Amino acid sequence: MNGLPRTRTWRTALVGGVVTAVILAGVMATALWRTDRTSATAAITSSTPTAPAVRAIPEHAPPVAASDDPVTFARAVATTLFAWDTTDRRPVDAHRDPIIAVGDPAGIETPGLVADLALYLPTAEAWKLLSGYSTRQWLDITAAAVPASWPGIAANAPAGSLAPGTTAVTIDGIRHRAGTWEGEHVHDKFTVAFTMFVVCGPTHPTCHLLRLGALDTPLR
Repeated sequence: MNGLPRTRTWRTALVGGVVTAVILAGVMATALWRTDRTSATAAITSSTPTAPAVRAIPEHAPPVAASDDPVTFARAVATTLFAWDTTDRRPVDAHRDPIIAVGDPAGIETPGLVADLALYLPTAEAWKLLSGYSTRQWLDITAAAVPASWPGIAANAPAGSLAPGTTAVTIDGIRHRAGTWEGEHVHDKFTVAFTMFVVCGPTHPTCHLLRLGALDTPLR
């Protein structure tokens, strides 16, 4: 990247695919309280379009690894959520589906989760733009833990409003974006932090994702 006079231009294209809007409060657990709880790293050296190799492309991105531990599960969700590659010829929705698949089994939180994902994944229009730069993204997780504030939040929730095993997990990490600009490999990285809300045992034998908090407004 050093010596490139077009930094603002390529960075705008590379990073601007995701527009982060703060639509969820930092203490987004209140959204859960209102609901009845009963129910890739290889460098690319050229931006010149080439004919894609003939290969079978799975319809969906790889699934989220199952776990009965909330922190382990949250790490798997975060890794899957941030890992996408516009060169794999999948539509952007294919990267959303694995997250939805591990969502609320009852479907109560699904509409909210879909709205949350819209803040993390590029729009179809942005995906097309990013594809022109062979853009890839991935996340290096630096920390994952139940925030210290969560026990107090859960204790003050209305009785019966949180299913047993509902937990917040805050993820800290470094988001990487890489691609090509005028035949040169470009790579940038940004610190990110966010909180997700999951439900595990005893309500379910394995963990499920309820909601995603707004990016960079984590619970601590």
